[in-house]
Amino acid sequence: VHGDYTKQVMAHSNDNLHERVFSTDSPEAAKIKEKRMEIELTKLNAYVEKNEGSVPSLRRFDYDSNTKALTYIYSIGESEEFVIHLDLKDSYPFLPPKIRLEPKKTFISPYEMQDITLDDILEEQWGPCINLCNIAEKCGEFLKRFLFCMKGSKEASISSMQKFFMFVKKQNTPATNFLFFISVAILLRYAIGLAGYSGINNPPEYGDYEVHRHWMELGVNLPPSQWYQESEQEYAYKGVDYPPFCMYVHYIMGLVLKFLLPQAFELNTSRGFESEYLKFIMRSTVVLFDVCIYVSGMVVFIYQFCKNLEFSHKWCYIAIAANMPCLLLIDHGHFHYNCVMLGLCLWGIIFILNRHYTTGAIFYCLALNFKQMSLYYSIAFFFFIIVRIAKDSKDVYRSFMPSQNESRTIIKVFQYLYCVLKIGGLAAIVIGIQVALWLPYIVNEGSIWKLVLQRIFPVQRGLYEDKVANFWCFVNNFVKMRNIFSQKSLAIISALLTIAGSLPSIWMIFKNPNNKTFILSVFNVSMSFFLFSYMVHEKSILLPLLPFSLLFYTYKHLYTTVMLFGLFSNFFLLRRDLCTVPYFAILILTAIVSYSYESNYIATFNKEEAAEYTRSTNWFEALIKKIIISIKRRYTLIYIGTVVFITVFHLLEAIITPPARLPDLFLVLNVNASFAVFVVAWIYSNMLMYIHSKNSDVSDTDLISDIK
Repeated sequence: VHGDYTKQVMAHSNDNLHERVFSTDSPEAAKIKEKRMEIELTKLNAYVEKNEGSVPSLRRFDYDSNTKALTYIYSIGESEEFVIHLDLKDSYPFLPPKIRLEPKKTFISPYEMQDITLDDILEEQWGPCINLCNIAEKCGEFLKRFLFCMKGSKEASISSMQKFFMFVKKQNTPATNFLFFISVAILLRYAIGLAGYSGINNPPEYGDYEVHRHWMELGVNLPPSQWYQESEQEYAYKGVDYPPFCMYVHYIMGLVLKFLLPQAFELNTSRGFESEYLKFIMRSTVVLFDVCIYVSGMVVFIYQFCKNLEFSHKWCYIAIAANMPCLLLIDHGHFHYNCVMLGLCLWGIIFILNRHYTTGAIFYCLALNFKQMSLYYSIAFFFFIIVRIAKDSKDVYRSFMPSQNESRTIIKVFQYLYCVLKIGGLAAIVIGIQVALWLPYIVNEGSIWKLVLQRIFPVQRGLYEDKVANFWCFVNNFVKMRNIFSQKSLAIISALLTIAGSLPSIWMIFKNPNNKTFILSVFNVSMSFFLFSYMVHEKSILLPLLPFSLLFYTYKHLYTTVMLFGLFSNFFLLRRDLCTVPYFAILILTAIVSYSYESNYIATFNKEEAAEYTRSTNWFEALIKKIIISIKRRYTLIYIGTVVFITVFHLLEAIITPPARLPDLFLVLNVNASFAVFVVAWIYSNMLMYIHSKNSDVSDTDLISDIK
């Protein structure tokens, strides 16, 4: 706005000039509007000529006097354009024009354009003295700042970090995005590793950090036949109680680490060895395994089975699922190699979902022989593969015999033979892998394999060691089961309860073995093992959390609560390892990031949708659907309740000293509250699986579609 018009605007800035002049249809108002626009367009022409040749430059503009629409066309490079549309209503210049950005090429993705406002571009509040030339100039600066990486130009006042981010954004390829994500993931893991670890400066007990160092020590100094043959005193120190494949991996790591720091892996004399350099290289092995096995598997899973997600949602999904908070703190804080077990299981899931059952079974066998906790997935893997092979036999028969004239007997015989050959071949490969891994202990005299089995499944340790958020620890508040039943009886009872808790999932797999029911069954069965099985550790919650992370986008209304309580249930373990600071940092980060992402996309139901969704001839199915809708609608309330409970708990735990007769007051409260959440999540997941098993139209190529 220029000249006398500017003076008029400034003089009446507090006198509702817009209502008196611009909202009328008088000839005077029309003449003022025409004069205003004529002056501004003339100045805009001069601005275009003046800035010709700059990068980026306003190449031209188009103005439609009928629709009051103005379009800026910016030149970015030789043949690249960026278009900005302005809607100049009669309220201009007193109200800012609406803006819409249209990149001709993907400098930034379209979803990033939706939330950009004119205030973001101007970097100041709108005022009536801002004219079209000011807007054009600010738009050019915006493009230079965010969209264009100046290559060697002296005009570019952009930092190296900004250039890197713009390069990643401009390339927009899976390789550059993966590189950027991996860089952040590695940085996060090393940051957590700066804290303490299990058994730090705590001789002679030490902890899991010393366990893995000692196993590397045994691996590089003794033959495999002697890895499990220590004396009782040596076994009580840090004896090997994991399967052979885990020791093979420790042997390889030990060779590398002994080359870097020989004194840390000398037989017997290196016990309790601690140094910052050893801590760094051992932390680095965990980060390497995590990124190469677990994180890469999560990226492949989401890219393959969530193809309908937009680019931003897909990478948010990857960032949240690949950085499971409980896994980060247990592996990179407490110190462990759970990422290897979970990563191998994840790759097994990926191959099984793609119907590569043999490869999937091989990965699962490796996971099972790395850590026996992988048994939590065994029932789901076994029954899904069997039922899926039987179902695939029909399709295989039709591919060979497209004619419909064959008798039922011929079809049944073919399907039976196909299943026998397929399952028999799969069983032979699995048995062969097991024999190969256990060969040093099978061929050795003295039946060492029995000793190895006793180490892997130490029934003598009892129902549980530390307090854990499962059924047995909860019941112990009221009935001391260990005083009533023998260890053998408790082992049998826990096995029966675990199988009973898995039966609904087995039944629903037989009913409809699709990809989503498989992942839900993996969660349900592993949670049954965690809640009811024998000799459960608090770290075992990682196994149910993995399949829950895979379906994060579908069931994000529960993700934050379950993940927060999964981490919360390990609080006392992490505090003992001096990981309190990263615990609270990851806890707060998870609460903020996952909720801010979820709350924008959470499924909602109006009355009509709810009535249509719950319409069913089966009263039981209708009831389950009503419960699902009720939980979805109360998502924010559930989230607030979770955050408030955990916050109040930590405040009270820090302020109040428990009475002498109740020294474990807060620990018991922690595990009982976590147990309640895990039970609710387990029941809810079984309900979801029931609904999916009733739906024959569930896609096997897209796992993000909701039950709706």
